[in-house]
Amino acid sequence: MLTSLSNYAVVPVSLSFLGRLGKTKLAAGGLAISIFHVAGVSVIVGLLTASETLFSQVYHANKLSIGSGSLEGKVERVGVASKMAL
Repeated sequence: MLTSLSNYAVVPVSLSFLGRLGKTKLAAGGLAISIFHVAGVSVIVGLLTASETLFSQVYHANKLSIGSGSLEGKVERVGVASKMAL
C-alpha cells in the first residue's frame, strides 16, 4: 500500500517542479503523465485482470496447457506485453 501511495505521490511533485520551469514545460509534463497512465498503466491493469481470471481457471482445472500454449508461455507473454507498455 505504501508503494502504491508513493507511486502516485511522484506526479504532483514532478508537476510542481515543472511548473517552476514555465507553462509550456508544465503542459508537456502533464500531457506526458496522462498519456503514460492511459496507454501504459491501463494496458497493464487490463492484461493482469484478464490473466488473473485465466490463470485461476487453468490452475483449478489442472490443465496447465490450454489454448495455444502452456501456462508459462501465457505468463511470459503478459510479462513481455507489460514491459512493452512501459
